[in-house]
Amino acid sequence: MGDTHSPTIIRDGVLTRSRSRPLRHLALQLILLEGGVLAGVLIALNKLGSEAVEVHSALRLIVGVATGIFAAGGLVEAFAAVRAPALPPVPDRPLPRTTAIIPAYLPNEEPIVLDTIARHLRNGPPNHEVIVAYNSPTPMAIESTLDALAMREPRLVVFNVVGSESKAENINAAVQVATGDVIGIFDCDHHPEPRSYERAWRWLANGADVVQGRCAVRRAENTFLSALVAAEFEQMYTVGHPGRARAFGFGLFGGSNGYWRAAALKALRFDPSALTEDIDASVRLLRIGGRIVADPGIVSTELSPPSLRALCYQRLRWAQGWFQIARRHVAPVWSDGRMPLRQRLGIAWIFGAGALTAWIAALLLPLTIEAWISPLTASLATRILFTIGSATFLFQAGVAYRHALPPTRRVGVFAAYVLATIVFYGYLRVALVRLAHIHEFAGRTEWRVTPRAREARRAA
Repeated sequence: MGDTHSPTIIRDGVLTRSRSRPLRHLALQLILLEGGVLAGVLIALNKLGSEAVEVHSALRLIVGVATGIFAAGGLVEAFAAVRAPALPPVPDRPLPRTTAIIPAYLPNEEPIVLDTIARHLRNGPPNHEVIVAYNSPTPMAIESTLDALAMREPRLVVFNVVGSESKAENINAAVQVATGDVIGIFDCDHHPEPRSYERAWRWLANGADVVQGRCAVRRAENTFLSALVAAEFEQMYTVGHPGRARAFGFGLFGGSNGYWRAAALKALRFDPSALTEDIDASVRLLRIGGRIVADPGIVSTELSPPSLRALCYQRLRWAQGWFQIARRHVAPVWSDGRMPLRQRLGIAWIFGAGALTAWIAALLLPLTIEAWISPLTASLATRILFTIGSATFLFQAGVAYRHALPPTRRVGVFAAYVLATIVFYGYLRVALVRLAHIHEFAGRTEWRVTPRAREARRAA
């Protein structure tokens, strides 16, 4: 399984092909980083001699308390997400004209773009347009096919965003020609379900600026990796997004299956310099008083990354993008008295404390090893806190299982997800966050485009 071609990389605005083996290079970076942390803590404890017991106990207490605090936050999110958000009443005003914007990088999206267009045209409301704004480093034969399709289909607009080097620039260009009052933004592999705009309109007509729906994985490949990502996405979009929205009074736009009031989107625009332009736009919208809600009942399906390599680089970019948001916005938001305190606490919690905890968690492995090779023991309170942290994850997974869609709502899928997370996947995700912080401080902002699965290419 996996993609055989070298990954596309965007580095300093230039599209290139990697000639190296990126997973091997990424693995080496992770080994050096995690090995350095492990060796550094163990050497420091060894150097302390008689004071090592006290320092070890203090560090374990710090890790345990941090685990307990985040477990409490996770429990709040999970309890808040047990019940699905209550829909606002049906608005008196009919659904206005709608637009779907599909940004595309053609070398990556060529095998799937035609099928995606057909899905959006078929599942959209009657008064609907679909805009495909693409960029490509070289001319491609599919461009003629897209132009011919647009000539035959009056609801379709297709154009090349000349000079574009990012998804953000493609979206910004499409927004300028969009005619809908409600604009949905979708990655090119997304297939929204029918009546998605009608449901989103209930929120938008009642004061929301953005509605974030649920992104669910199409498990066409039926592999362990796709099952893992499918269960993770269920937890992300049925627990994380709605739970945080209820706990902190705001949601986040996740980059796809999001429905905007056109006026808000045209006023805000996306920042091409942000690795996660969706999250950056979310925080900027909140800072000017905008409202973002999460509705897991609005479903769009997408493809999972086709390989572990693609998944790791995708999550590395996400983690670095979130850290960029923390550096850009946490301090200004915290000092902005115009924002509600509840929202300021939420921004500090999600971005500030989240970044810090990744490094506190780095102490867990060396402290555990030190406890094995020395007579040091953890206190009962610390053991209880670690147990609470594990129980919180299991509870979140249980809530996600309760809300999961039928293709993913299987005991075997979620059992594999829980086991994989405990054994290796949870550590891998946090390690990638730490590496992302190093990349951000080092000024490394290359963007490897997530390739599409072979099965999707054949199906398309």
